[in-house]
Amino acid sequence: MYVKGGVPLPRYIFKRILSTIPVFLILTFLVFVLSDFAPGNAVDIVASEQKLSQEAYDALIHQYGLDRPLLVRYGDWLLDLMQGEMGTSLRAKAPIFDLISQRMGPTLILMLSGLVLAIVIAIPLGVAAAFKPYSFWDNCSSTLAFIGNAMPSFFLALCVLYIFSSKLGLLPGSGMYSAGGAHTFGDFLSHLILPACVVAFTLIGDIVKQTRAGLLEVLNEDYIKTARAKGLGEKAVIIKHGLRNSLIPIITVISLSIPYIVGGAVVIEQIFGWPGIGSLMISSIDGRDFGVVMGVATMICIIVMCCNIVLDILYGVLDPRISRSK
Repeated sequence: MYVKGGVPLPRYIFKRILSTIPVFLILTFLVFVLSDFAPGNAVDIVASEQKLSQEAYDALIHQYGLDRPLLVRYGDWLLDLMQGEMGTSLRAKAPIFDLISQRMGPTLILMLSGLVLAIVIAIPLGVAAAFKPYSFWDNCSSTLAFIGNAMPSFFLALCVLYIFSSKLGLLPGSGMYSAGGAHTFGDFLSHLILPACVVAFTLIGDIVKQTRAGLLEVLNEDYIKTARAKGLGEKAVIIKHGLRNSLIPIITVISLSIPYIVGGAVVIEQIFGWPGIGSLMISSIDGRDFGVVMGVATMICIIVMCCNIVLDILYGVLDPRISRSK
């Protein structure tokens, strides 16, 4: 299989992966340096809790390599990562990879649910706004887009939690399942609705605006006028011809939103008690367990890069004019 420009798909994917390696190294090194500059470490927390002697404290520092130079420790961490190892959590006394694996599923479910919900709501709203500019639907979608862009996710999460959980009692506001209850799909879904809606609402604005703007631009093209002249209905012209050819900027907006989804998940998971990697990162920062912080940052970086590669491949599938011969 070939992507546009005559480049074989496996070769293109390989080139894109190679191009992400410098970015990955820079990002992980920055996180490593910032973690090292932060005051205290997990050994200090353990020493304060267990009242360790100076000899025991120094032994722990040496055991975990915290007395070695920063570049040496980063190099060792990178070599371990290449071998599939992320080390052991100083606080939980468990492999970091296992801790992250347990939390990765809930985070991916929350992110994907919010993203899919945003796409399902935003694209029809954008199409309706472009179909009849300056109409009631256009004004509603513009207002919704403005509110979605202006309202911080943490404030929206607190408002939703207060109204629908605390005051009305319609939906649970914490955790992924009810405490002591059966882990049924219905129970899981009721816990997912509020955080997923918050994630979706923060994304809807940009997708609506881009869908409307891209579709309005495409509808002025000559091939759209030709399709209308052939007698095609307006809905068929917009959906089959207009929307398909305006998907590139929409996909770009979605791809640029992925890092914000991941970053927002840290706050949203904390507010809703969602057991994902965001809440794991917060607890690890509180406990100065920077090995876990590095592991979470690494997984987030890999997720974002993989999503960008997939979306970049979609560009060539949707638009034959895009060349990847470089």
